[in-house]
This record gives sequence, C-alpha cells and structure tokens, in this order.
Amino acid sequence: MEEVAQEYLIDLINKSMVQMVEEDYIGGVKTCRVHDLMRDLAILKATQTRFLSTEPSTDARRLTICKTARKEEAAIGDQSSFENLRTLLAFDIDSKKIKLICNGLPKVKVLQSSYCHVDSVHDLCRNHRRHLRYLDVRFDAIIGRDVIKDINGLYHLQTLSISVHCRHIKYGEGIHINQLRNLRHLILDYTVGDIPLDGLWGAKNLQTLDRIRAGDWIESSLSKLTNLRTLKIHYCEVSHEKALAESLVRLKCLVTLHLLGEGGFPSLCTLSSLVNLRDLNIEAREELSFTGPVPESYKELPPNLNRLSLERCDPKYYPIEMLGKLTCLRFIYISERYYDPRDDYEVWHMKHGDFPHLQVLQLSCVKRLREWIIEDGALPQIYDLRINYCNKLEMLPDGLRHISTLRELDLTIERGTPLEGRAEKETGDDWDKIKHVPLIKVSYFN
Repeated sequence: MEEVAQEYLIDLINKSMVQMVEEDYIGGVKTCRVHDLMRDLAILKATQTRFLSTEPSTDARRLTICKTARKEEAAIGDQSSFENLRTLLAFDIDSKKIKLICNGLPKVKVLQSSYCHVDSVHDLCRNHRRHLRYLDVRFDAIIGRDVIKDINGLYHLQTLSISVHCRHIKYGEGIHINQLRNLRHLILDYTVGDIPLDGLWGAKNLQTLDRIRAGDWIESSLSKLTNLRTLKIHYCEVSHEKALAESLVRLKCLVTLHLLGEGGFPSLCTLSSLVNLRDLNIEAREELSFTGPVPESYKELPPNLNRLSLERCDPKYYPIEMLGKLTCLRFIYISERYYDPRDDYEVWHMKHGDFPHLQVLQLSCVKRLREWIIEDGALPQIYDLRINYCNKLEMLPDGLRHISTLRELDLTIERGTPLEGRAEKETGDDWDKIKHVPLIKVSYFN
C-alpha cells in the first residue's frame, strides 16, 4: 500500500499538480506543497463528493481541522455527532474539543491529533477497537497503564505513533506487539520513556520501527523482524554491539537505518550484505564509535546507499576514496565533532568519475582535512556544497571551478584559520574558483 501511495504522489508531482519541496534522496518525497488555486480546487471537489471537509458541521467521511481556522474550531462545540466520520486530522486543537469529537466517532478508522487528551484515546480505544487502523497522537499529559492497555486491544491497528510532552517516564504495562498482529508501523517518540515492547518477536508484519529506545529486545527479537524496512534506534550503547551486528545482517529488506547513541555501532563492512539499504545515519555521542573491521575496498561497503550521514565517527571507517566508488550516493553529511588529539592530517583526492550522482555534500568539523583535490570529472552533479568549521583546510579545492552544476556554496570559517578571507568577493585568493556559483554564503566566528 505504501509503495502504491508513493507512486500516486510522484505521478501528481510529474503533472505539476503537487510541488515537491524536499526529496529524501532515496527515491521518495520528504515534503511537498500545492499552489493556492490547486488547494482551493481540491477542497471544492472533496466537499462536493463528501470525500473530505474542513467544516466540522458537514457529514463528510473525512475531516481536517486546525487552530488557525477560528470559526471552524468554534463550530466544533455545535456538532454533537460525527456518525459518518472515518478519518479525523486535527492540528493544534484544544484537547477538550478533541475529546468532544471522539465521543461521537462510532466508526473512525484514522485519528491524528497533535494535542490529544488521554481520556479521548481511552474512550476511543475502549469503544471502537474494531475499526481503528491508524492512530497518531501527541498527548498533553502523562499516559499511564490504562491507555497502554487499551491500545493493546486495537487488534486491527496498522499504524501506531505516540509522543508525549513529559520525558523519562517508566510504565509497568508494555505494548503487547504480538496482540497487535496487523501492526505495520510503530513510531514511539523517545520522549515517551521506557514503554516495554513485549512480544516484539511475533510482529511478522512490522515494516517500521521508528525512534525506538534500545534495549533487551535487540538481542531477543530484532533478528526475527525480517520484514523491517525502516529501523531507527535511539540510545544505543556499547553493550548492544554484538546483538546489533548479528541481527542487522539478517534484515535483508531494510531500506532505512538510523542508529543514535553512545557507540558500539557495527562498521560499514558489517552492513555490506544489505543490498536494499538506501539511507544510513550513524550519530554517536562519543568519538570513535564504529567497531569491527575497517573497509579495505568499496566492495565491502553497502552497495546501493543513496543517503549517508555520519557524526562523530572515526574517518578510517569511511575512507573518502572508497565512498566515491558508490555510484548511487546522492547525499553525504560528515561531522567529526569530537576531540582528536592526533596531529596528522588528511588529504582528500576525488578522481575523475568519483561520486557520479552526488548532489549534496555537507562537511562539519572535519578536523584533520588539510588538502582537498578534485579532478575534472569528479562530482559532476553536485549542486549544494557546505564546508563548516574545517579549520585545517588550507584552501578551497581548485577543481570547484570545473563544476558547472554547483548552485549553492556555504562556508563557515573560524577566524585565524587558513580559509579566512580566501572566499571574499573579488579579493579572495579562492574567489576565481567559485565566482560562477549563483549563491555563496560565508560566515565567520571567533
């Protein structure tokens, strides 16, 4: 279903009926928008066919309301029943009004609310558990045992997304994944605290585990979730290293992998067998977070990566000359924000044909990079280059003058470092290399 929906969205974009704002660099769309006239036409047609409405007083099957529409919010109190409603999308609406609406939802299948009262979900789950397929709520109070127990009874639920304002809450009652046998997408904002995930090993249909806290479930269940396509784990620790490495290699369907925490992450070599992996994000809170073997050839890296983001990772685990051979890479973010006592330096040499499809390259605090060589024919499609806090870099690469696709250059330079003044318009030593770039932004800090 998700793939079909994505195809429809891409088709609308190709017809210029929807405008893409940001792409996710893995073949999908991150954010999009529509022209005002197209929006008005869509609302008109949706209202005429009773497909969707922005007026709570109508009998449409789908309703979307938001706080900015004052009269619509005020009209909620006059609507005593929503018998025909199947979908409710509420944005920034007072939680008491959401509770009023939920009391009149006998057959609702989809509920999304940015501010939801605990009692609203409690009543909804208790009375309408046969119908709910999609539940995405942000609570404005602490959720407790009763709400979690009610959610466990939603046997037909396919998507569950929960977040709350309060942090670090412990719950005695866990989410029994094996009871939610139709669940496909589970998103638990890490601010919800330690909600136990009981029976996770039985979630055969699960495709998404998003913003999940690391825990014992990695060792007991992760390797059994063979249909996972998106996996985002927070608060990884060194103790999870072995279980992560052994489990991830079995998730052959994995497309997106984000790991954040204290370290102990498997090396890129470990992930080389994941041929469907497109999006990899490793964010460590300590230096030298990778473990395992150091790659000796680009053939030991995940072959089809489109997006790669690495923060506080030892450079020896991602040699730039090997990354250049990954022909699918379109986005790279590298940050080495940690104390490195080594006095040596790095030389980057991008040869002809390297990074053939790379569009965005962002560097932040790459501390040991001193010399950067870009041959003619390297980075042929790059349009966005950001070099921030690379204090040892002596000059901008001479090869930038040959890259006609470059549209945006962003530099953040510490005063007193070699790059200071080199990118100044007309007077800088490197100005001739970058004067063809339409948008150049240079910022200094002390």
